[in-house]
This record gives sequence, C-alpha cells and structure tokens, in this order.
Amino acid sequence: MASRLCWKSTPPPCTTPPCHTDPANGFKVLVALPKGTNTDKPNMPIKGGDDAYLWACNKWLLAHPDSAEAAQGAVAALTGENIDIEKDL
Repeated sequence: MASRLCWKSTPPPCTTPPCHTDPANGFKVLVALPKGTNTDKPNMPIKGGDDAYLWACNKWLLAHPDSAEAAQGAVAALTGENIDIEKDL
C-alpha cells in the first residue's frame, strides 16, 4: 500500500469542510491522521487500483472536473453539480 512509503516527521496540515452553513451554530470536529499525512506524495509508479488517486502522503483524492485540484492534475472522477457554499456562509 502506498501510504507505507511516505512517513515523515513533519506534522500534517489538516482542513475540514463545514458541516452546515449556519454561522450562528458553528461546528466542532476532530480529525486524527497518521503522522506524515498530507506531506509530499511518494515517488512511485502507478500500477493500477487506487494508485492514480494518490495526491499526497496517505491522501487519496477524487476531484470534480471544475475544481482547482482537477486543474492541477487530480483525477476528475466526481460527477454532477459542483456545489459551492461560500456565498451561504
């Protein structure tokens, strides 16, 4: 598995999308990730399976074709309307 190839000693950045769009209620979330997650993607050949979705260490990403990630080379595998909630916050 690719995630075993990329352990590093740097802390991972962590971002989490909101659960709803009501700023008066706020939200709480806890995300626990293995050390090294979201650091540099390991240099390895794509042999099939989920390998093409590996975006960073321990991070597999499926993007919408209209997203910034797809423009940067992420696999555009999501379909349907690309909903943006920024204006609702």
